[in-house]
This record gives sequence, C-alpha cells and structure tokens, in this order.
Amino acid sequence: MTRAALLAVAAPLLGATAGCRVSDDWDCPAYESPCPARFDVRTFCNATQACTLNGTALATLDGAPQITSGDTLSIPIADFAAELGGHDLFLMPVSVEIADPYAYPDVCTFTTARLDGVAATTCLRPNPVRLYASSPSASFRWAPFPAHPQVLEISYVEDLIFAQTYWFWFEDGACEDANPAPICYL
Repeated sequence: MTRAALLAVAAPLLGATAGCRVSDDWDCPAYESPCPARFDVRTFCNATQACTLNGTALATLDGAPQITSGDTLSIPIADFAAELGGHDLFLMPVSVEIADPYAYPDVCTFTTARLDGVAATTCLRPNPVRLYASSPSASFRWAPFPAHPQVLEISYVEDLIFAQTYWFWFEDGACEDANPAPICYL
C-alpha cells in the first residue's frame, strides 16, 4: 500500500483533520496560519553569506550554525528588517554536545540575543503545543523593537554545553502561540 493510500485510510480512523501537520516533510494537509510569515535567518545567511561567527564570514550554514561557549554569531539585520512580519526571535537548539544531557539548561538562562548591543527585554517560553516548541526553545523580544536595527548578535556562555546548534527565525510569537498548527499523529 502506498503512503498516500495509507494516509487516506488512517487519517479518519485516527481523527486527523484538514490543516494538521507533523512537519513540512510529511504529506499532511497544508495549514494556513493567520500569522505573518516567519523570516528564516539561517536561509538569509546562506543566501547572502553576510553572517559572521566571531568576525569570520560563514560561507554556508549547513543545517544550522554551531556555536561554542563564548562565540558570537552576528547577522546584518538591517538587510532584512523591513521584511519582518514579526519582531520576536524564536531560537531552537537542535543539537548539542552536552556534558550531562539530563541537566539541559533553559535557553533564556544561557543565551543572549542583542540588537545593536541592546539585549532583548524579554525571553519567553513558547506555547508547548506548538510544533517547534521543543523544551529548550525560547522567544526573545525587544520592547520597543528598534526602528532601524543594524546588527543582531546571538551568543551564549554555559559550562554544561560544549557546542550549541540553533535554528532561528523571526515571527509574531503571540500570534503563533495563539494559533498553533494542529499536529498529525500518523
């Protein structure tokens, strides 16, 4: 039986409805979010090669940048600030090299996000029902958000973690939390 045929039979039995998704890789029906489009910073860095790690240009970010304790990832936000639909920086660690995996610290306690040298005023945990709201993820917010930001810097210092890899994007965090995509359980 093909995957599409299996999904057609299994979805009604499992209670899946239109608009659910597990990830962009699954064949679940598309979800039309009422929120502004996210701006994927990693995609920007890959397309422009304008991002730096400790002042050294990154040719590409295969998957996501790996940052070791004390490193600073710099992104020229001035190049895309006008395109942002939301001003919350969503940061999700996707892989870590950690001394004790059971002692994973909260992203808000060890990560710093700065716009033009000014640290985010708030670091929030996203709604746990969101697809990408894995336990260590966080949303950084500036109040007020600068009218013309120039440089976004992301860094962290944590003795428990040897290296950190992030996925990150700008979004309207309040809208995303209030309107999470349903999840397909297929």
